[in-house]
Amino acid sequence: MKKYGGLKKARVLECLDEIQRLYYQDGLGLRQIAQRLGVSYGILGYTLRGIGFRTRTIGEALLTGIAHGHREAPWLKAQKRGVEHPSWKGGRFKGKGGYIYKYAPGHPRVRDPQHPYVREHILIWEEANGKLLPEDWAVHHLNGIKTDNRPVNLLAMPKKSHHSYLMIQALKRRLHQLEAELQQYKAQGRILR
Repeated sequence: MKKYGGLKKARVLECLDEIQRLYYQDGLGLRQIAQRLGVSYGILGYTLRGIGFRTRTIGEALLTGIAHGHREAPWLKAQKRGVEHPSWKGGRFKGKGGYIYKYAPGHPRVRDPQHPYVREHILIWEEANGKLLPEDWAVHHLNGIKTDNRPVNLLAMPKKSHHSYLMIQALKRRLHQLEAELQQYKAQGRILR
């Protein structure tokens, strides 16, 4: 072992009583103790393990740190929601179905209070029309683009009508395709007029 490391190890051994007091009574962690002694965390840990010094488990370390006020309880951090959460990104995200969701705690369409998000097109339609969307209604994107939430692109209708409206739109698109194919065949002379 290098002489420098040996000197640091000797420093740890001569301060063993102070280390035990700081660790067990004051609740400091090994990194904090190493910093106070002026030795590296690695040297301190290596030396203490070599003499059989019992260190705390992760659970014990968390509880000790919390009891001594050195760290905040992790379960309290998890309670920070919305704007107060450190990962807050403005309250909007794109869901699996392609729709944009917006943070709206207290909205009647929120299903899970732990995750208070509502589809943004519903919120925009409600704001534009000055009323809540009835429970058995849906908001349809006229151009079919789920992220285009401009009020002029949104149409509210009963859910039963929504499905028939979509079917009618699909049939209209297919009819236009077939008419275009027919025009091509006529232009190519494959069909008599």
